[in-house]
Amino acid sequence: MDRLIICPTSKGMWWDDLSIDVLREPRRAVERDGQWYLWLNLYSRIVLRKEEEVHRGGYGTLTRCVREEQMWDPSTGVWQIGSEKKVYLKQSFKQVSFKEEALLQKLAQMELAAVGCGKVVPPVLDIFIEPAGLVVFTMECYDDYTILSNAIKNGSASEGVLADIIFQIAFFLHVLTDRVGLNHRDIKTSNILFRRDEKDLLLSYGGFLYKGRSKAEAALVDFGFSCVGRALGEPAFVRAGIYYGPKDPCPKTGRDLYLFLSLLLRDLYLYGGGEEKLVGWLEKRLWLADIDIVGFIKKYLQKEPDWLYFLAGDSSLVFPHCEPTIILQSMLKDGLVDGTHV
Repeated sequence: MDRLIICPTSKGMWWDDLSIDVLREPRRAVERDGQWYLWLNLYSRIVLRKEEEVHRGGYGTLTRCVREEQMWDPSTGVWQIGSEKKVYLKQSFKQVSFKEEALLQKLAQMELAAVGCGKVVPPVLDIFIEPAGLVVFTMECYDDYTILSNAIKNGSASEGVLADIIFQIAFFLHVLTDRVGLNHRDIKTSNILFRRDEKDLLLSYGGFLYKGRSKAEAALVDFGFSCVGRALGEPAFVRAGIYYGPKDPCPKTGRDLYLFLSLLLRDLYLYGGGEEKLVGWLEKRLWLADIDIVGFIKKYLQKEPDWLYFLAGDSSLVFPHCEPTIILQSMLKDGLVDGTHV
């Protein structure tokens, strides 16, 4: 069984060793007849059958697969299928290992599940070495969700849906930052999934309790740039990816939401879909002393938004006005979401 080692500190329970036992001597899948086989022991194995690539990012791909759990039946000498389900397989096309990313995604999912938000991050299922020699992983398949960037481009993301998604992402980040000092560091519209599901919503953590109605259910993916820190403002303790420098503080006040809101506003300028009230709120929240961020977003609209990442990673800048609880309170005060803070 996977074992995650943690130790107590003054701030709670920290993941002092993010290694999983199986990764100290990683199991290696073998390929045969176009399928991957991962042996768990002499009598059980996982078989992965690739179907189609569903997403290609900057470093890796998501491929939909059929995952079979098989058990050896010695009485018949045949492998029996115990269960079968669709999963996503994440693998690299740039010779990047996804060990740290898989562990950080697993951590995020477990911490959010502990406060009743277990569907927010797709659960990690298998972490192993692919036949090509890199660490890859599988996760639950969210085929009934839509990528937010696609919805904005085709005009199917209404303002009510966008506001609900922002509100939920802010709450999730509040939980992850407070519980384990996790920063995602790459929250953009292509890393957020959602499905339309109008229902009562209850979000409760610490001293924050929200009751209301929601038009959409949000999910967060791609922890390839994520980090976990020991204390506010210190360098990351565990991090994935190479985009941010090794001394980048983690967690950093307001960084994740500042980056997300900036990239969201850029998408709304590019593709439309944001009504005046939401766009105005975003422009107001992105105020930064001596830097006209909104003006720069408009000026460099047709260029890649890498400069926003460098801004978010600037060690001299913090973003207290985009700290998650501040954003939650602002959205409630300005009537962007339907509900009350109890």
